[in-house]
Amino acid sequence: MKFPSIKNPSYPLNETYRDVAIRGEMENMTIVARNRVTRVPRIFGLTWTALSTADYRKLVAFYGKTNGAQPFEWTHPETGETVTVRFNGDMSFEYHEHGYWRGNLKLEEV
Repeated sequence: MKFPSIKNPSYPLNETYRDVAIRGEMENMTIVARNRVTRVPRIFGLTWTALSTADYRKLVAFYGKTNGAQPFEWTHPETGETVTVRFNGDMSFEYHEHGYWRGNLKLEEV
């Protein structure tokens, strides 16, 4: 399944690299740490300031189809990299101008 073909998000495009370390404190106050996993999954924060109603409807239908749990392919608009992701949390949009929506969502790397 692929992310719908809609207008690219507005800038800035946020990328968060999750902290995957396990840390502990020893009795002598020394901090010990190790990796919990072998890779660092990214979270992408996407924002649209003027998404047309047609594109908004495509996005809402796709969100409902994946139900926030199904992984899908998304192409990073800046690098062209295809990343397997799923929705992370709520998708929040508002109708702010005739025919256009403004809002944001997050995608997490699977």
